[in-house]
Parts: sequence; C-alpha cells; structure tokens
Amino acid sequence: MNPVSKGASMKQMILDYIKNEYLDEDEAEDVDLNENTPLISGGIVDSFSMVSLKRFLEKKFEISIPDNEASPEAFDTVTSIMVLVNRHLAKKGA
Repeated sequence: MNPVSKGASMKQMILDYIKNEYLDEDEAEDVDLNENTPLISGGIVDSFSMVSLKRFLEKKFEISIPDNEASPEAFDTVTSIMVLVNRHLAKKGA
C-alpha cells in the first residue's frame, strides 16, 4: 500500500470510529466531520472518550501511546491524531 492510500485509509478508519462511537444518528447528520473538525474543543470527544480512542488506536495500529503524549491538543483533530499515530508507527519501524 502506498503512503497516500495508507494515510487515506487511516484517516477514514479514525473518522468512522469517531462517527460510530461518539455521534448519534442526528448528530452525525448535523456535524460536518472531517480531518480538521475540532473534536475535543468542539465537544465531540470528551476526556473519557479520548481514553477509549487512545485504546482503539493502540490496538488497531499495534502501538503504545504514552499518557503524556495523549493530550487534548494531540487528539483535537483527526489530522493531529494521524501525526501522533504515524510518529509511533515510525518508532516501531512500520
């Protein structure tokens, strides 16, 4: 898989997870969820949801994200989440 499609599939996987886990059907229709939508500052993801999102990412991508890196800033957009995940994928040599 080339890096563009790998990034696109990662983005879609994260967007789908957020849409399915944190938005009900009415909210999903009202929210224009994309890679730059503010998740935490926009009220879509709260601190408890951030923990489950972190676990999802760790399990899905077989990485370990230290708690000190799991900041609201790092989890505020899908783009910033992808940067965090890619950094840890690179560390493990993926």
